[in-house]
Amino acid sequence: MAEMIQQLNQEQEDNSNGRKLSMLKREAKEELKKKVQDKAKKKIKELTKKAVMKAAKGGSAATLVGVIITYAIMTIQFIFGNIFKSKAIPKLGFAETIIWACATFFIIVAVVLIIFIIILLAMGFYVTLFPGAAAIMFGPEILEFIGF
Repeated sequence: MAEMIQQLNQEQEDNSNGRKLSMLKREAKEELKKKVQDKAKKKIKELTKKAVMKAAKGGSAATLVGVIITYAIMTIQFIFGNIFKSKAIPKLGFAETIIWACATFFIIVAVVLIIFIIILLAMGFYVTLFPGAAAIMFGPEILEFIGF
């Protein structure tokens, strides 16, 4: 009889340990599930930010004003996202960075050409209005260029 009582006590202990173990497993699963959900929420929030910026750039790039706005947004993203590593403004991707660099190079070249053309036009306008003064100013260079 004592053996039966001891066996029953052992079975009860095994059952209570099993219950505790299953409770601990459930708690661990819930904690892991919560951590995964938190990580997923953060990732979704980050991807949403990037998607909104890409949609704004893509939607506004259809017009000339849109291209200017898109370039301004990309410049802000490059400066604050890539250089200063801001948490609020997403970084430019590799392809976007190349596009931004090419656009910047094109803008610099265009500005230099526009300034050069304005200077040439101003000189032509000056020559047209004041041919005598222009001949005095530019005459020796023109004659030297021709070969006299």
